[in-house]
Parts: sequence; structure tokens; C-alpha cells
Amino acid sequence: MSETLDEIAAFYAARLDEEEAQASQPPPAVVVGDIETGIDGRTGVPLRSPLYGWAWDPDQRRRDIEADRRLLAELEYVPGPDADMRGFGHWEGIGFAVTLRAARFGGHPDYREAWKP
Repeated sequence: MSETLDEIAAFYAARLDEEEAQASQPPPAVVVGDIETGIDGRTGVPLRSPLYGWAWDPDQRRRDIEADRRLLAELEYVPGPDADMRGFGHWEGIGFAVTLRAARFGGHPDYREAWKP
């Protein structure tokens, strides 16, 4: 793995650790809606609907974190000199996917401008 990709992966793994620690915590914002029906009182949209936007769903957050950790785990495979080039392409694609996913933390003070995809 390249030095830059190592740094991006380490940065991203740290952000996932932070997200995982917060995954069970309810959002700080007050939800305007009916808790019993799960409907937003202003829009009538179900609170867990994709239309609602950033609806709090700790199970979904955990699934997202797990999927991102699997991407990071794929980077552990570094093809040797005799590797099938299809394997290298897979690894290179996973590296690009990690770079894209890490960019969602672009506002973090440790994120580097040079890492932008």
C-alpha cells in the first residue's frame, strides 16, 4: 500500500472508531414528530424513510460502519510481483473507494486537502 493510502486508511479507521462510539447515541437535534407513529409532524414523512434524510437509525449506522471496515480490510491484501493483474486492479479500486469514503470527513481538522479524490 502506498504511504498516502496508508495515511488515508489510518485517518478513515480513526473516524470510523469515532462514529462507532457514537452510533448508539441519539442525535443532538430535537426530532419533531410523533414517537408512537414515527411520522414527522411537519412533513408527514416516516422518520426512518430515505426521504427524511439523516434519520437516526443506529442499526443502519452500524451496518455502514461495518461495510466501511470491510473496505479497509480489503486493503490488507497487497499483491506481490507474481500477482494476477486482476487482483491488483481489485486492490487499486478498493483504495480509490476508501479515498472516496474518507472524503466525507473532509471537514475534520486532520483531513488533508491532498487526499481529495
